[in-house]
Amino acid sequence: MNIKEEIAKEFKEGEIRKINFEGAKIIIYVKNKDLFINGIEIGKNLAQKYKKRVEIRVDPKLLESDEEIKEKAKKILEGIKIKDIYLERHRSVLFIETYEPEKIDINLINKLREETLCSIYIQRAQLK
Repeated sequence: MNIKEEIAKEFKEGEIRKINFEGAKIIIYVKNKDLFINGIEIGKNLAQKYKKRVEIRVDPKLLESDEEIKEKAKKILEGIKIKDIYLERHRSVLFIETYEPEKIDINLINKLREETLCSIYIQRAQLK
């Protein structure tokens, strides 16, 4: 039995869309939004069990439009100077380039993750 089949058995039937290898990482695309939101712990446990890097992503088909995701992020981060927001839809990743990354704490990141269904990466914007 290969590692993909072993990992698939860790989940209930119908929760996973697919499992891919991307370099050294195992990427698990899930259909369940709650599974994605709580997936950090699940990913850690799988990584320890299989000795591989594991990333859980939501199925891109479940994502809202790019504009809606960016608007939600701007609304949540209101009052923080944002230079730009980039979305990599195929990876379900939201990059936030800000002049004030220190104002974005874990609670805001978790809220962004829940609302946008994307993994969040904060980057410091270069000053002019």
